[in-house]
Amino acid sequence: PEARRALLVDVGTAKGRSSMPKKGVKRPLGAPPTNEELSAYSETELLYKSNLFRLSTAELIKEVVPPQSSQLEVAVRALRGEILSLPPAELSWEDRGIGKPPLVSHAELSGLRLANHKVSLPWAPPEHVELIGSYLLRTVVRPSLDVDVAVRIPRACLLSKDYLDHRYVDKRQLYLAHLGAQLAKPSAATAATAATTAAAELRSASFVWLPHHQDPRWPVLQLRMPAVSGGWVVRLIPVLPADAFAAAKLAPERVNLRDRTSATAKGATAGADAPGAAPSPEYNNRLALEASYAPALGLLHATYAAAGASGALREATILLKVWLRQRSVQQAGGVTGFQLSLLLVHLLRARVVTRSMGAYHVFRVVLSFLAKTMLEDHPVALPPPPAGGGGEDEHEHEGEAGQVHAVAAARFGRHFAWVLADSSAGVNYGAGVTRGALRELQEQAARSLRAIDSAALDDAAAFAELFTTPQPPPLKYDALFSFPFPPLSGPAAEEAVGKARAAAEAAAAAARTAGATAAAAEAAAAGGHGSARTKGSAAADATDGGTAAVALSEGVDSACAAAAEAVLSAGLSRRCGLVRSWVAPLAEQPLRRTTTSAPAPAGEGVRLHHVGVLLEPSLAAGLVDRGPAPGGEAAAAWVGLWGDKSETRRFRDGAIVHAVVWSAEEVSRHLIPVQVVRHLLRRHLGVERVASSLGCVERALRCGGACGTWTSAAPKYIAAYEKLAAAIRQLSGLPLAVVSIQPVGAVFSHCEEFPPSAAGDDEVAAAAGDGDAACGPSLARFVVQFESSGKWPDDVSAVAALKTAFYLKMADLLDAQAAGVRCEPRRGGLAVRVDGLLLFGTIVHAKEEKLLAAAGDEPAAAALRLSTVGTAHTAAMHAIASRHAAFGPTVRLVKRWLHCQLLSGIFPPQLVELLVAHLFSPAAPRPPGSALLGFLRALWLLETHDFDAEPLLVGLDDGISPEGRAAAQRAFESARGGEGGGAAIWIATDAAPSGSPWCARGPSVAAVRRVQRLAASALRCLEGTMRHATGAHGGGGADKAGADGVLVCDGDGGARLATEAEIAAAALRVFEAPLHEFDALLRLDPARVPHPELRLQGTAERAAESRTFANLKPRGVAVLEYVRSLRCEYGHLALFFYDRHGGNTVALKWRPRAFLPLPFRPDDALGRLLVPRAAMDAAGASHAAWLLPNVPEVLEAMGAMGKPLAAQVQACSSGSRRVVGA
Repeated sequence: PEARRALLVDVGTAKGRSSMPKKGVKRPLGAPPTNEELSAYSETELLYKSNLFRLSTAELIKEVVPPQSSQLEVAVRALRGEILSLPPAELSWEDRGIGKPPLVSHAELSGLRLANHKVSLPWAPPEHVELIGSYLLRTVVRPSLDVDVAVRIPRACLLSKDYLDHRYVDKRQLYLAHLGAQLAKPSAATAATAATTAAAELRSASFVWLPHHQDPRWPVLQLRMPAVSGGWVVRLIPVLPADAFAAAKLAPERVNLRDRTSATAKGATAGADAPGAAPSPEYNNRLALEASYAPALGLLHATYAAAGASGALREATILLKVWLRQRSVQQAGGVTGFQLSLLLVHLLRARVVTRSMGAYHVFRVVLSFLAKTMLEDHPVALPPPPAGGGGEDEHEHEGEAGQVHAVAAARFGRHFAWVLADSSAGVNYGAGVTRGALRELQEQAARSLRAIDSAALDDAAAFAELFTTPQPPPLKYDALFSFPFPPLSGPAAEEAVGKARAAAEAAAAAARTAGATAAAAEAAAAGGHGSARTKGSAAADATDGGTAAVALSEGVDSACAAAAEAVLSAGLSRRCGLVRSWVAPLAEQPLRRTTTSAPAPAGEGVRLHHVGVLLEPSLAAGLVDRGPAPGGEAAAAWVGLWGDKSETRRFRDGAIVHAVVWSAEEVSRHLIPVQVVRHLLRRHLGVERVASSLGCVERALRCGGACGTWTSAAPKYIAAYEKLAAAIRQLSGLPLAVVSIQPVGAVFSHCEEFPPSAAGDDEVAAAAGDGDAACGPSLARFVVQFESSGKWPDDVSAVAALKTAFYLKMADLLDAQAAGVRCEPRRGGLAVRVDGLLLFGTIVHAKEEKLLAAAGDEPAAAALRLSTVGTAHTAAMHAIASRHAAFGPTVRLVKRWLHCQLLSGIFPPQLVELLVAHLFSPAAPRPPGSALLGFLRALWLLETHDFDAEPLLVGLDDGISPEGRAAAQRAFESARGGEGGGAAIWIATDAAPSGSPWCARGPSVAAVRRVQRLAASALRCLEGTMRHATGAHGGGGADKAGADGVLVCDGDGGARLATEAEIAAAALRVFEAPLHEFDALLRLDPARVPHPELRLQGTAERAAESRTFANLKPRGVAVLEYVRSLRCEYGHLALFFYDRHGGNTVALKWRPRAFLPLPFRPDDALGRLLVPRAAMDAAGASHAAWLLPNVPEVLEAMGAMGKPLAAQVQACSSGSRRVVGA
């Protein structure tokens, strides 16, 4: 007690020397800097990216650390006194069978679900009530404002055998339930005194779960404190006396959970290692952990408050907690802040971290250790807590460290993924962390270090990547899988755990033999047999995963999570780089739950297991998984993993090996990982239904053709272009030699939404005059440049005529000399059909741009300039698509989404490609490995980036240098300060640091803000659809029907897993335009709209289209001509929006300024309403009437203009306006 009081006083009064410089007495100007100032300058120069980065870090610490509250301390002291003064009671709970409420001695016990049939507890007040946790250490981080209070259960409440069969766990729940009920009701004794008024106001009690104890049977009691401002809550954590149970009884290899169905037959005794009985390491460790909180707190306090220690370690712990929270929110089974704090103590004792380091320096060193160390292969033994609560030399116990490490590794290494043991190797603080979570932590640490050291990231971007950018599962994993696992108990639970253990053992055996077949797999990949062959890092990870036994606990949830992670890591070892399995964090539950005979709500109690995968895009779609040769241990392990799916095959290289062959069409090969996951989970865990995020947006790009998300027409068009380019270069008879032929267009960089169709004369004419096809897919283009010659004329019209002559000459020569090529010369270009594919070419003359500018035709000069820049842009996008397989599908999805929002013609396709290229630039943390992840991140970028205040920097090659960033910032500020404020979306690249030329043709500020709102809405919709991936809903993470995107209610009031069609239908809602936000709609006849096969529509519309005559095909330019006519005639009144890909709706939004009253003039009276007015203006002149737009007449005229398309006008009530004050 004396040491504890000294510890409390020391923590409550000692402020500690901050690692940041403090304000001091002003010194004379010109005085030399002090040693502390020189040290701070040196630290900033060597460690921080800049002084701004250091200031941001210091401000972050100030913002996340809550102030100390004297009101809270008074309330906690009063709470302690009330708890110690509670009267004893006799508690009992007895199960009366299924469907009947239990027989209880107190009402607050009726909502409990205990493991044993009958439980009794002589309840008594705690022996001790003391503060533990982050509040006492001053490392609490917002928004988790928790005050942890340990309540020590008296020895009189326990029996010597209570460590068996969840007996202590049941008594623990009884103890907490009664304690919460007593604290939740006012007492006359406590209300009589004013000092305990705060304690008397504690009326809200509930069960919550600690991050490292995500088991429904191990709750803690949470009390909300209405008398304390700031949102603080008190968590009452039950602890055991140090000698409650013998340490030997809690060893990891002990069998403390007996199989009731077979214990008698096997002759198992209490706690004995019976033949065939499985040990209960997780359960035993939790019992040992209940008595180990105080020693861990003493160790942490001694480290933070040791002699000569500054506040740097405490601030480093705060930074680590903020960094970790952004990466592990809503996922159970990960590393916690408490465990990172203990790891920091180990690094300090191991001299990896020193007390002379600053907070940010310590933070960087810890990240470096995490990035370079395989924690599952690196057991950690903590030093002993100092005697008497004082500080000790951290190197005093170095002689015993090696021995303790060996003992800890031997005791816990076989049962847990991470060993973080105390000095006696009696408890493992690293329990509860999965192997996938450790590998993910290592990858996240390495990614953060790259962000810190990257020259492509500025200070703000690096700081945001480290501390302020959340990474929920939908924005972190390439693929997400979910499967429900209902709560089991008794023999069913034991059978499930046994099945999970067998699955984990099969996965470990297969992983151990994976390295033996890596060379054969690489040889097969080089020879082209099978597509998904090994990548060194992924195979090494899978092999390392099998070197140790997979950690399984006695709980069904944790056992299934560990088994699923192990099985999928072995089966997907060459298709992915990381597999992480988790369950949603348990939600807060009220203390008293009413027990009735009514059926439970749909989905209640169903626990969803989630698996996140980081794919290797170039390897994930392989059709063959090659295994070892027949015979031997490796073959047995392979067959044990895959079962009857494995078969012996002979390959072209002569190898006869085990192999697993998957079948899929070309457009759906990227969904092969879904087949792998479903097969493995069905075989090893008996899971019949698995929901997947892959393929949920397939229908958006699979309209009217064989192309899909991952398949495009680019290879065919590239081959056709190369054939045509070779034919043009070999032409004999041209007046000038061809210097270069370059492709232009998204189809050559895998970025075209749909393959270019066989365009008719109207489309070709429109492309020749307008630079793009009217509606539907764009034309594939190429640009030809001839050698310079002095015979080119200096007149614009003469140059155009000469270019037309070249088109005619090239057409004649190609028809005569090239096989399979048919040419159609036009005045504005040359249409060439190569193997049935249409390509449209133009000639670029070096002086033509200057001639157009001199002639005053600036729009034509700008268009010609963009066509020249377009060749370099196409080459850059093609290079990115070659490096990142998910780039093209992501661009196509984003373009499709923008078109579906009726924004065709507003966002240039090149601008969209640059926006998506930012996600795949060197500055990006990790390029997306799937189209869905890329689409989600693109929506997130559109929502969160402040285009008004910040330029978007896109590194196309090696990233933008610091000098390039500075030049881009100056150009951006100059543009914003100039007339008009510059482009609404301002993008700078390494090739164009002063601004991309495509920005000038970009959307307006209003359009950008609308897109940001639409992106935010679409992102929330997709996250709701993928709620099974986030694992939490409403702040708690309850996996229930109606609150979870993958569980739906059936007709009988139950819950089932949503089908792939239901998930896809929910995901496709993001492609629906919010038509209610417009003022009026012009509905076109679907049968008269070009390319109706590209529209996302229902079967009724398709049936209506099928009744049209086949020879009456709609003109491709009809819709574009209609929209152009509307904009030309009524552009001063409204904005018009449409979808070029088969859309049959033209939406309009009235301009607000168009409804300002105008004085009457006959020239302006057309289409306007005459409103009488008797008021006089300031000059005394009287205007008899005002003019306002005549909305009905204007809409009727718009409908008449669209008569060839059978346009029908539909007014939207939500967009109606009233004109008042006339």
